[in-house]
Amino acid sequence: MSGILDQMRQSSQFSPTTVEEFLALQLSKRLGDEAAVVRYLHYIGQHTMEHLLGLLQRVSKEPDPARAFHSSLTSPDS
Repeated sequence: MSGILDQMRQSSQFSPTTVEEFLALQLSKRLGDEAAVVRYLHYIGQHTMEHLLGLLQRVSKEPDPARAFHSSLTSPDS
């Protein structure tokens, strides 16, 4: 089986082995978006932690903080 169910199973079994992976997992948990932990790992490789934590603080009050977080990082102004 190779599809969405496999991806969901893999994300639920994600065990960080590096500091970056641990931070990505924590970001995804704080945003209620654990299924996208790999995306957060990508963000950690592309942005400073200071930038990501500031953004996390800004979006935490949004109705959908994960969507706001992703939108902020994928907008042309980021």
